[in-house]
Amino acid sequence: MRPKKKQRILSVDTQWGIENRSTLSLKQFATQFSLLDKQRALNIYRSIIDQYLMGDRTRLKADLDTWERSSDYVIFWMERKRTQKQLNSRSTIATYTENILQQETDRLITDDIQPQQLVSSVGPSTRPEIDTIHAPQDCTSAQENDLTSGESSTSIPTASIFSDIRHIPPWQFAGMDIASAFNNYKLAVNGKTADNLLPIETHIHEILALSNILLLCPNQHSNLVLEYIPEEVLLSFHNSLLGECLYMNISWTDDEYIKVTRIVEEPNQILEL
Repeated sequence: MRPKKKQRILSVDTQWGIENRSTLSLKQFATQFSLLDKQRALNIYRSIIDQYLMGDRTRLKADLDTWERSSDYVIFWMERKRTQKQLNSRSTIATYTENILQQETDRLITDDIQPQQLVSSVGPSTRPEIDTIHAPQDCTSAQENDLTSGESSTSIPTASIFSDIRHIPPWQFAGMDIASAFNNYKLAVNGKTADNLLPIETHIHEILALSNILLLCPNQHSNLVLEYIPEEVLLSFHNSLLGECLYMNISWTDDEYIKVTRIVEEPNQILEL
């Protein structure tokens, strides 16, 4: 007796297409399954029509051809591509900040080990030289007493990512010292990290600040940085830096503008310029 063939299990998108065959369209399909790549969405959609919807194939392909010639088709895929670029950019930033955070964590661990080894080898009459940031007098005295008495110190070594911020040249803009304000902001971020971890998804500004990077995103500034730099100053600062980097007065012919637009929208397409 011949064994029965296993029934083929349809994929989720195929099953959905079959169930919605009467109102099916590429736009609905791409939206339902969050498809951002136009060519991939077209390939999957046409494959489902050809293999599982033979009775509706003529009508569905005619509807697709009609939609492909409409302005709604162009606008829809432009929005999907913009969304894809935004997601890719955020992913790149998240990866970058994660790598920076790991590097800084490794530095903190190294800085934590080396001073402790140095303290343990100090005798009663010897004082080690440790790179520190200026602290209140009572804290400094307590550390000196621990070291000279030969007892182990529980204070956190300060030779860290903040050892390079003691002599920062001023950067005057809009009547305030941006460098000094950013320095104070970075110290506040450091205080927050003493007791809590900073999730990358919600604290990209703070994590980048620990690496001496001031992220300027109009209308997306963190609440903490606004305590040190007003929002209007950040916006003006952003526009000023952008004006220095970009030349805005570019005159293009219509033909040049169309070609540049096609390159941006279809980067993999080879154009004869």
